[in-house]
Amino acid sequence: MMNYRSLGLSLLVLFVLQTAAWASDPPAAQISYREGRPVVYRDGRRLWDPVDFGFPLEDFDFIRNDHESLVEVRTERTTGGAVITAGPDTTFSLDLATLRYDQRGVLELMAGAVSLTVDPFSGASELPGKSGFTVRTERVVIDADFAAFDVILSPRGDVLILTRDGLVECRNVDGRVLFSRPGLVVELNVDGSFRNIPVAIGDLREFRRRWTADRTAALRTDFEEVFGVYADRYARLRDRFDEQYAALFSRRDILDVWMRESAQGRIGSVTDVDRDQSEKTDQTEKAVISAYLAELRPTLALFEKVYYRVLELRGFATDGSAAAAGTASPSTLDFLRAVDVDRRVLDQRMFNVRHVLKMYAQRNARPVVH
Repeated sequence: MMNYRSLGLSLLVLFVLQTAAWASDPPAAQISYREGRPVVYRDGRRLWDPVDFGFPLEDFDFIRNDHESLVEVRTERTTGGAVITAGPDTTFSLDLATLRYDQRGVLELMAGAVSLTVDPFSGASELPGKSGFTVRTERVVIDADFAAFDVILSPRGDVLILTRDGLVECRNVDGRVLFSRPGLVVELNVDGSFRNIPVAIGDLREFRRRWTADRTAALRTDFEEVFGVYADRYARLRDRFDEQYAALFSRRDILDVWMRESAQGRIGSVTDVDRDQSEKTDQTEKAVISAYLAELRPTLALFEKVYYRVLELRGFATDGSAAAAGTASPSTLDFLRAVDVDRRVLDQRMFNVRHVLKMYAQRNARPVVH
């Protein structure tokens, strides 16, 4: 006869252990609202589980919205809390691993538009590091501690920062800094123009609509010129990425072990009781991989933004939405065919690198090099 008392005690123990695990290791963020069918990529692969309310997100997750999708993400308040709304045709990733040491979350924006409300918990200022949130685009880094703001990328690569509340710092890649606040937006054009524009808060929505329409119209006029610039960047960065990727994965002796542990839900020396490996060896593994990541991560951060910009521009050359459609030069069409071939391997390679970055961060007592 089944011992129901023992069974009940066993279930209680399992429940307590699982509850303790949830309490000690909450998700880095979760989906609080969604429309359409957003897609999440994690640990080198696409997740096929439905992305719905309460869906947990992890460090280095990569999210893509099609033209009918939208997601709202809430990050942990104890780690630089923010509410992020990503609109249709938006591609972005989250890097929250560094929040264990510095309360600043990072959103890498490749295409589309995001709205953020940044409100770290009240005790964040007493913790080590600086609290807040950072949005990184191809040419502008946006930092906010307490603010509500939007970041919009045009299809040709212009950037617009609109602030509804608080103060936002906008840092160009050339070192110039401008601030956006209610009544004052920041704009970076593809020609390098970086400026403030006075816009009343009540006019922000209409200003954003006209700005987006104007930039799309401009792309119809100078498509070949804009595409040529991005094609050149793509070619140079792809060669660099391929070289650094090959160097990293020349150490399959380390990465294969890490990936097996990841697939089993283990985190190297932190939880691994099966591997008979000294702490010295573990530190050596991390030091070896760190050297490769120090070079590869900056390349990935820039290349993926250029890559997804090229994919967005590709639509303007092929779907009839731009005046240049059907009249793209033979060299442009040849380049786009080469991009189609590249996609068969590049998507997976970029996701593989994100997986390595995540595994390294999980094993290291310090954040990954940015």
